[in-house]
Amino acid sequence: MSCVPYVIGVLLVIPACHLGHPSAAALEGGIRLRADSAQYSLREDGPMYLATIGFQLENNSGRTLSQNYCDGPSPSSLEKQRPNGDWVWAWGGIELTCRRFPPFRIASGETYRGAFLATAPRPGANVFPTSGPEFVPGVYRLRWELRASADPDDGAAPIISAVSLPFRLVLQ
Repeated sequence: MSCVPYVIGVLLVIPACHLGHPSAAALEGGIRLRADSAQYSLREDGPMYLATIGFQLENNSGRTLSQNYCDGPSPSSLEKQRPNGDWVWAWGGIELTCRRFPPFRIASGETYRGAFLATAPRPGANVFPTSGPEFVPGVYRLRWELRASADPDDGAAPIISAVSLPFRLVLQ
């Protein structure tokens, strides 16, 4: 396992670890996360790059999955593939202390469709949020960590990581 720390803001350090292939366990467990396309274009918007990544999450695990969220249910992070094949954290929304009620739940047999908005500052821009290593262009994947329970606060239930197949992000 290789871990790479990234500093967000001034005092918050988020460790990003490559944990092997949790998607295989999710697939064997009947959970599939898919990006809607093999390639997405980032567009310029002022000092930022933006990309909207459509996705769908299929749950055929035999149990309800859940997650607490703030703005809307979405994968937890975007990971980038390094030239050596390792995957590293590239972007993830920062969830402050807000929570929506009820929490996101997806029952077995259901499919959820949504969009993941990735943002990154253009080179030389002095804006927040910051992004991980060499944000664009490259090969990426989505990672979504969900609780294997209808209660996202159930500490006894395992966390399942659903990981999409890789896709490309290119500059428009």
